[in-house]
Amino acid sequence: MSYVTILTFANYLDASPVKTRLENEGISCYLKDEHTVTAAPYLANYVGGIKLQVWRDDYLKAIELLEDAGYKISKYPEYKQHGFWYWFNERTRSLPLIGGQPVYFRFLYILIPICLLAILLLLSIYDKGS
Repeated sequence: MSYVTILTFANYLDASPVKTRLENEGISCYLKDEHTVTAAPYLANYVGGIKLQVWRDDYLKAIELLEDAGYKISKYPEYKQHGFWYWFNERTRSLPLIGGQPVYFRFLYILIPICLLAILLLLSIYDKGS
């Protein structure tokens, strides 16, 4: 299980009441980068602000509560907006040797040998044709 970002705030004063509201409704949530932005507000743009995150399983319930409170939220969590990477991560994270690597490196570790094999196949076909 993992957290999904549903809202982003520029400061802690805006984020805290929303987090409290969700926790009062029994939704587990987390303010990612809260301490960084609070201690060094000039880094807010660099880290993307304070991100309100909820458990993936509580996403729809949290959206409903926040929409009732007047917030406009995307209906698709971040793992759906980037569907391919989520799909690829779910299928390759348990692979031996490369499963612990970041998803983009895993993609390259799989793509590069496939490309090399394709080039070798094309070269062998080209050599037979001449």
